[in-house]
Amino acid sequence: MRSGVRKLLDAVKARDCEAAGELAFGLRFDYSRPREKPAGDWHDKAARMELLAEVARDAERALRAVERDDELIADEQVAEAARLLREIVGQEFEVQDDEVPRPRRGRRTRQIVSTHDPEMRHGRTTPSRRFTGYKLHAAAAAEAPILTALSLSPANEHDGHHAGALVDQQPEGRRPKRLIGDTAYGNIESRERLEERKVAVLAPVHTTSPRDATIPKDEFAIDLETDTVTCPRGNTAPIYKPRTNHPSATGERVARFARTDCEPCPLRARCAPGGQRDIRISRREDLRQAALQALADPAERDHLKRTRPLIERLLGLIVHRYRGRKSRYLGARKSTLQAVWTAVLVNLTRSAPPCGPTRHRRSRPRITTHTPADRPARAQHAQASLFQGLRRIRERRQRPAHYKGGAGAGADRVPVHACCSSVALGTGVSAETPAVIGREASGRGETLC
Repeated sequence: MRSGVRKLLDAVKARDCEAAGELAFGLRFDYSRPREKPAGDWHDKAARMELLAEVARDAERALRAVERDDELIADEQVAEAARLLREIVGQEFEVQDDEVPRPRRGRRTRQIVSTHDPEMRHGRTTPSRRFTGYKLHAAAAAEAPILTALSLSPANEHDGHHAGALVDQQPEGRRPKRLIGDTAYGNIESRERLEERKVAVLAPVHTTSPRDATIPKDEFAIDLETDTVTCPRGNTAPIYKPRTNHPSATGERVARFARTDCEPCPLRARCAPGGQRDIRISRREDLRQAALQALADPAERDHLKRTRPLIERLLGLIVHRYRGRKSRYLGARKSTLQAVWTAVLVNLTRSAPPCGPTRHRRSRPRITTHTPADRPARAQHAQASLFQGLRRIRERRQRPAHYKGGAGAGADRVPVHACCSSVALGTGVSAETPAVIGREASGRGETLC
């Protein structure tokens, strides 16, 4: 909130210094250092609520003063700062009948977390690990280890929602026929979006185990042609259509087994503790059943297991070699540009031949046993190795800076060329790279996600 007020004051100052001074004079608190809390008893709840309410009043005073001045509000930067501050006030405070602003409880999905970069959001890589920034989604070729598409999104957006965008970025003649991904791309929404683009999906199906440890839905046989569901004991229940007077918002249907079938069943304790079992049928259950049928094929499962992890190597280059986990810039547009640069470096690294001779890894020394009589010889050998190493270090220091020497006598001296690896990504806004990437195979027509 205080950073939003400071941003509005800076925008007004860039337009009119005198108006900015009058605006700052009319506020109760000093916003020259927005990170510092105003003086007060922050340990007392009543005093803390009063201070927060006064900060909200200061924001309202600044907004009303700017909105009354037609010349100021006509400026693009001032209008953008005022709009941002108005949105922050609305998401952080609520005004009730007594006209006293109070902090809102809970968090909204698309909440602004920074005035310097309003586009980034809070996200999670695991239920216990949170980060703030963006997610980088990518698509890569299968046979040629190169990245073919990139997409950047706020951290709170689901990975699978960008599968269609990764496919659309690729040329019409090189679009994949099948996408290979992890569970994030295997949900019904992602499969439905890719079905519209005539792209098949090979990915694990997201399943949730019942909290009461009952038999999961996957052990029931669902027949969509006859609209029936068969339980593990062979009992059958029809799939009821949604009621016309109470339509379902999600399009789900229900198959409810009769009590006469569930109560005498020996699996009742694990299947229907309440005496009756219901099976939810999703709106696109056909896509789910087709995915399960594809994963039931051992060849397809083996292909998914062998092919999917290949994309993680490219992500490892982005994250570790080129420091792609941190964004150097503010805003999604510039962060996307940084991601494109990094992808170009990764493609050059994976496709270009190495610069200079390749160093071969030394063979591991043999493990031998020595007797006490060999100790003088071992000490003499260690001393000779030490002197030899010091001599090599001294020779390397005496060589010109543009030469790179080898390890022993007659070492190769090859000029060190700039292999496009000098571009460094600084530490800025956090940009998390998900463990999902797309890939297009020219031979099989597949894309990894």
